[in-house]
Amino acid sequence: MTTLASTLFAPRTGFDSQALAVELPASSGTPAQFTFAQLERMVKHVQGQLAALNFASGTTVSISLINNAEFVAVFLATAEQGLVAAPLNPNYKESEVSFYLDDTKSQLLVVPSGTLRNPASASEGALAAVAAAKALNVRIVEAVLDAQQAKIWLQDADGPLSIAETSTAWPDHTALVLHTSGTTGRPKAVPLTHTNLVTSMHNIRGTYDLSAQDKTYLVMPLFHVHGLVCGLLSALFGGGSVVIPPRFSAKVFWEELVNAQANWYTAVPTIHQIILGLDKPNPMPKLRFVRSCSSSLSPSTFTALEEALQVPVLEAYAMTEAAHQMCSNCLPPGKRKPGTVGIGHGVEVRILDGQGKEVPQGQDGEVCVRGKNVTPGYLNNDKANRDSFFRAEYGNPADVDGFLRTGDQGRKDEDGYLVLTGRIKELINRSGEKISPLEIDSALLAVPGIKEAVSFGMPDEIYGELVGAAVVLDSHAQLDQAAIQEALSSKLIKFKIPNKIFITDSIPKTATGKIQRRNVAATFFMANARLNRVMREIAACERDKSDGIAVQMVDDGLFKVDIVVPEGYPFQPLKMRFISKVYHPNVSSQSGAICLDILKDQWTPIYTLKSTLMSLRSLLCSPEPNDPQDAEVARHYTSDFASYEQTAREWTHKYAAPDPPQTTAKEQGLRDADVARFVNMGFERNKVIEVLDRLDYRNDRVRQISDDTVTEALLK
Repeated sequence: MTTLASTLFAPRTGFDSQALAVELPASSGTPAQFTFAQLERMVKHVQGQLAALNFASGTTVSISLINNAEFVAVFLATAEQGLVAAPLNPNYKESEVSFYLDDTKSQLLVVPSGTLRNPASASEGALAAVAAAKALNVRIVEAVLDAQQAKIWLQDADGPLSIAETSTAWPDHTALVLHTSGTTGRPKAVPLTHTNLVTSMHNIRGTYDLSAQDKTYLVMPLFHVHGLVCGLLSALFGGGSVVIPPRFSAKVFWEELVNAQANWYTAVPTIHQIILGLDKPNPMPKLRFVRSCSSSLSPSTFTALEEALQVPVLEAYAMTEAAHQMCSNCLPPGKRKPGTVGIGHGVEVRILDGQGKEVPQGQDGEVCVRGKNVTPGYLNNDKANRDSFFRAEYGNPADVDGFLRTGDQGRKDEDGYLVLTGRIKELINRSGEKISPLEIDSALLAVPGIKEAVSFGMPDEIYGELVGAAVVLDSHAQLDQAAIQEALSSKLIKFKIPNKIFITDSIPKTATGKIQRRNVAATFFMANARLNRVMREIAACERDKSDGIAVQMVDDGLFKVDIVVPEGYPFQPLKMRFISKVYHPNVSSQSGAICLDILKDQWTPIYTLKSTLMSLRSLLCSPEPNDPQDAEVARHYTSDFASYEQTAREWTHKYAAPDPPQTTAKEQGLRDADVARFVNMGFERNKVIEVLDRLDYRNDRVRQISDDTVTEALLK
């Protein structure tokens, strides 16, 4: 096994160094074509400039560039020099760039041409990246393309970098580091070696018979493993060429694909849906196949694509940790089965239980994969590695050593094709019944008039979880929740039919077009459900007519509590603190912070606003001096209770005296409008009533007493 760049440019059957490798279409702003030989020279030129920086092997170089020739050359040169390439979404905000620069310990940031020399014309994302890098003392260079000379210069504010003698990476060196999407927590850093990437390139080339006769139109971003490994590297490894627009644009997709005579593309289902909505070119281009990956493709979309494009549609299964592809449906005459992601190609795929034992064919289990394409493990994250890999060193059976646990649930059908049934952590648990959200998605997408759909679990006090869904309708569709539920009744058992269906214009997606189920749930359900629950709980408190706390040391007190309902409520505890000063061992005498276990680690979603306030009342009645919030008060409580009690009573009378009863204007014979006029000036209502009464501000005297007179009296 060799390094990435040496593999791409090495002589091999069907390879021609003078053949087209990269084409920049009109939408790039600088249309150009580069052969493999020219691309190799560009890579070596950039590598020489990187060598001049004298970075140690393994140093991370972050790349914040759109899809272009500069990205391709900088990425390959970085890896070939023995450095680690860390592509960034060029639209990240400053805080996001800061996280990734810091997490990978990047020493260099590569930004678009002109960012440093002409910041006024730079994109918002480029400026954010520069700001983040400067704050972390990360060196910054621009990548500048000279298309006529087929050269790319790296330059900083002082000009182009010099060139030095290059080094050579080894196959087991890390070439690329990407981060998982972080849907179940903090994003994890995934290192991929040259061997991982080259293995994946071999597998993908073999799956689709990629050759020098093929040309792909790149619609996926290169900062994502899908676009980088399949859309770019595997296409070049096959000896074919890649058309690289700066980004996917529905306006120019067909025009540029047809003009370039591309014969395949790979995309996420969201982009396929967009393409289905476009006017088809006439005549249609001669596509060889279309690939779908990175998210589940519904059988209805599969059928619509094949009918519209008249080519095989091949759904694949991939993840960053496996250097992209793990499974794929097959080219004709092989089988392609809608609703499956095909078979493993150069990758061992097993369905295992939690102990690493293989489950019988047809039964659900966790999808696990093993091969030279699989990452050695997450960076600096032993817990994640133990959770995500079967390894002998972790005490797992030897026959499953090295298997990556994908976190996906699935089964193999009678042909060995993999059927995914959902993310293990995303399964909906309704009264103990485990429901696959993918099954619900497919049923929804089979309803005429539904263009996009995603289902998710909604917390419920009785059932644990209910099924929710968000859908986007076709422009002509006349569907409401009841109609959709009725249509699903012939496809799903009753308890699987969504209890709540949100009809919306769009569903939140990532930068690569993937739908993240948890984000959708938060967007369409959590905020609404949180508000409804809080309103119900406030009403329950208002219905409670109890007299509150009855304890001698705080009698006659009205204690005000600040209550914050966090976005994650009821899965996160309420945040409470006393506004009124309280002399109590479990309440801070300075900040009002409360030491109560259910407001911390003992919180569960079954607690409500009322039950939490009742627990707070119990705490005030029965202090816990051995678990204090205020150590000084706790010592006072335990050493001299009588003195403590007296101090507590004094604090109550001083800081928590009940508000005086509100005097009504009517009781004093005053007009409400007159009182309101002075209250609106900022004066306290009772004071206004007292002054107007003293001035006898009634009847004819209202015209005789000026506002200045009243104001002066109020200010005294």
